[in-house]
Amino acid sequence: DQTVCANNAAQLNGIITGGSGTGVWSTPNGVGIFSPNTTTLNASYTPSINDTLVGDVLLILSSTNNGGCSVAMDSVIIHVNPGPVVNAGAAQSICSNNYSSVSVNGSVQFASGGVWSTLGTGSFQLADTILTNTYVPSSTDSLNGSVILILSSTGNGGCSAVNDSLRITFTPSPIVFAGTDIPVCFGDTSA
Repeated sequence: DQTVCANNAAQLNGIITGGSGTGVWSTPNGVGIFSPNTTTLNASYTPSINDTLVGDVLLILSSTNNGGCSVAMDSVIIHVNPGPVVNAGAAQSICSNNYSSVSVNGSVQFASGGVWSTLGTGSFQLADTILTNTYVPSSTDSLNGSVILILSSTGNGGCSAVNDSLRITFTPSPIVFAGTDIPVCFGDTSA
């Protein structure tokens, strides 16, 4: 038996002695992926999100090309724990003349925390490990037209880290033109 996170692969180590030495992996209750394929004895099995709901996935190795012999089988159970789930929040649009700060509210499940980072040059008002935070864009972020913020899971245990991103788009500021100046003489009531 093995225990894996939903976002990590389980390494299989099938051995078939006697006969042709070939076999095939199958699962009656899992929907993950065998890589590179089901006929590789030391394949890896990558669980799907549905395998997390099942919890214990049964993998069966069956001998193939048996000649006149019966099929031989053995099995292994893969215990699938949920992997981290990260949500950086929805994309946001703000006016390029009013970008003093942007509120962000990320969430992380099945990990102990998260850390914010930016692909721009702005900064976070609070520590980057505070999920409900405020991003202060730089003028460069605004001039570039958008900036991407990334929230990454931390404290993942044996799981791989997971990232999610959100884009802040800076929309053009309004331009107002009231028309050309019209000279009016003092005392005239019309232009």
